Amino acid sequence: MKITPEVSLSLKILAGNHESPKKTAKWQEIVNKTKKAHN
Repeated sequence: MKITPEVSLSLKILAGNHESPKKTAKWQEIVNKTKKAHN
């Protein structure tokens, strides 16, 4: 898996996901888009 700026950002968001469920939802959205883009 390539570490793109988006992935790096999403990992930071995931690490801090206790802060905000909205961030986690946004992260999930990014992951889904990324998966679709790579498949």
